[in-house]
Amino acid sequence: MAKILVVDDEEMIRKILVRVLMKAGYEVIQASGGAEAIEVLKSGVHLDMMVTDMKMPTVTGIDVLKAKKDLNDLTPVIILTGVLNEQQDYTELNRLGLGAQDILYKPIDLLLFLDAVKNKLV
Repeated sequence: MAKILVVDDEEMIRKILVRVLMKAGYEVIQASGGAEAIEVLKSGVHLDMMVTDMKMPTVTGIDVLKAKKDLNDLTPVIILTGVLNEQQDYTELNRLGLGAQDILYKPIDLLLFLDAVKNKLV
């Protein structure tokens, strides 16, 4: 069973994503923000995927991706964002060498979300 870290400061969104993933048979770890997500990464727990929001107070999704890179963590990442600027998002992530396997925009289509997760875990 794949283990997925879900990072989002919006509790309702996080709970919905966790519930959807658990119903699909995944093991899920939650983080309510970037600092908590970095602690999970530093703990060395094995993750098969990370799903993270970009815009979070204090410690952003970019900060989480930078910490992941510093830890040489190769876990695939799906980015969630409410900012609809796909080209700029990909350009910024690639410029920083923080790549993500996919960017999904809020409000999230849950079927599209599950498809993205399944495709990235193969």
